[in-house]
Amino acid sequence: MIQPQVKLSQLINNRFVIHKKLGEGGFGEVFLVHDQGTNEVCALKLLRSELAAQKNLQEKFRNEALIWMRFERHLNIVNVRTVDVFNDRLFIALEFVPPGESGENCLDKIIQKQRISQKMTIKWGIELCDALIHVSSKGMLAHRDLKPSNLMIDPA
Repeated sequence: MIQPQVKLSQLINNRFVIHKKLGEGGFGEVFLVHDQGTNEVCALKLLRSELAAQKNLQEKFRNEALIWMRFERHLNIVNVRTVDVFNDRLFIALEFVPPGESGENCLDKIIQKQRISQKMTIKWGIELCDALIHVSSKGMLAHRDLKPSNLMIDPA
């Protein structure tokens, strides 16, 4: 079954208003949305329509997101706001990490645009280790998709 495209200004589940598409990954599309429930801007990751028909994959995606929600609030982990379904497609609403001075917010794009100082590399490495220690303490033994494109860099 072909799923309808998500459109700008579309209201998702009477809560999230789509403002723009931020990008795509192997599992889904990511949109910048306004959460009317909390009156905040967040990112909404929607499972690709062609993957939504694979119920086992959708269930795996849901289980990982629910585990992620149990991590609780941590300074170096993007917070999951909710996990839900829209038009038979699973989605995760996430804390939005705004782009920095370079216009980017993920490590792979940042290192393509600028040289990272040794001091910043060490700082980010320590923060990553701190986050991994935290998720390990919550029962997650490994992150299966740890790569520079999944490491968000907060400009603050």
